[in-house]
Amino acid sequence: MSAPRPPTLAAPILAGAQRQARNAVSRALRPEGTGDWLLVATLSGEGFVRCAGRVHDLVRGDLLLFQPGAAQDYGHRNEQGRWRNVWIHFRPREDWLRWLAWPALSPGVMLRHEGEAAERLSPLFKRIATCVDGTLLGRQIAMNALENVLLTLAREPDAAAAIDARLQRALDYIACDPAGKMDLDTLADVAGLSKSRLTDLFREQTGQTSQVYVERFRLVLAAQLLQDGRVRVADVAHTVGFSNAFYFSTRFRKTFGATPSQYRHAARRSRPSSQQSVDP
Repeated sequence: MSAPRPPTLAAPILAGAQRQARNAVSRALRPEGTGDWLLVATLSGEGFVRCAGRVHDLVRGDLLLFQPGAAQDYGHRNEQGRWRNVWIHFRPREDWLRWLAWPALSPGVMLRHEGEAAERLSPLFKRIATCVDGTLLGRQIAMNALENVLLTLAREPDAAAAIDARLQRALDYIACDPAGKMDLDTLADVAGLSKSRLTDLFREQTGQTSQVYVERFRLVLAAQLLQDGRVRVADVAHTVGFSNAFYFSTRFRKTFGATPSQYRHAARRSRPSSQQSVDP
């Protein structure tokens, strides 16, 4: 069996604006997802997302978010309507990860209903879509605008209501010490909840068990560290809390479609020539 092709890491962020007209329906169907995060912001009209056997409408102000490796099935709602959106593929900075624990429709698929409140975010989304022009400066401006979006959402009063404060304590603990002890007993103590109640909250608000959430967080953080292109795979595994390098490699490959070494090599190739690592 041939090794999987390493992922394409052309840039930390790729984005664009889509205006779907009547009599032309588009659909994105990726059963294996992608190796990066995908945010789709509906600016007007109607789209849809299908997950866990259900179809959910996407209307103005809806923000759809896919984690790496999560199946993607979304698109224009129907040929009689219109759909205008901004799509953003991105590789989050390390400190963004705790802001990406949105309410889940299914494991790895999250949706926020911002409604009219999303109006003030529209200029930021449009800036992201227009600034990604292939230049380093354009990508940096787009990344900063996306960070502004995530910070704004994190400060929203509704955001606090979306994620239970006790669960948030556990999520912050995971983010602050990814290599720390993450068994259910420890997380329940941090949250101040019984194990059964914390288990219920994880499923209700993230669509995942605590174990799956922790592993996904660690793997996404590992991918972020590997994008540097100069760090050793063994060091990354240790930093994010995997004591067994073989298990780390197996789980990383399942999520991103490439081994950590392949992912690291792809990241090296994508770095500007002036930043290429000289490590062997």
